[in-house]
Amino acid sequence: MPRRNRARIDRAPVLDRFRIEELTGELQSRTSFLEFVNLFLVLLPHRVDYAISALDGEDREAACAAVLSLASSAAITGGRRLELVACLIDDDLHAGRVNRARETGRRLVPDAADLASALSPLAAGTLAAGSRII
Repeated sequence: MPRRNRARIDRAPVLDRFRIEELTGELQSRTSFLEFVNLFLVLLPHRVDYAISALDGEDREAACAAVLSLASSAAITGGRRLELVACLIDDDLHAGRVNRARETGRRLVPDAADLASALSPLAAGTLAAGSRII
């Protein structure tokens, strides 16, 4: 992964508070919000595994679909860093840079774990309003 992309991703917040507030407002119900976040957390490991498996198997079409889906759901839940990583993988796949996409794909597991850790207090309904989100 080029250094500039790595730096941009590393600077991105794991969790974007503004997106969380937006989602809460869109759903207009704390219960709906919590259900959505909990479902995302349950599915996240499987979605990441599928993306990695498709990358490792050099199934470009499946990998593109998997990372776009991952990018979309990460964006909805405020997972800015994971969204950027998934989008970068998709860009590399479309440009025919499969090895670079696979290399960037190594970030999916740790970045997904960071997002899950950041979302867990939200899912449990325990994040205080003034809490800092990294």
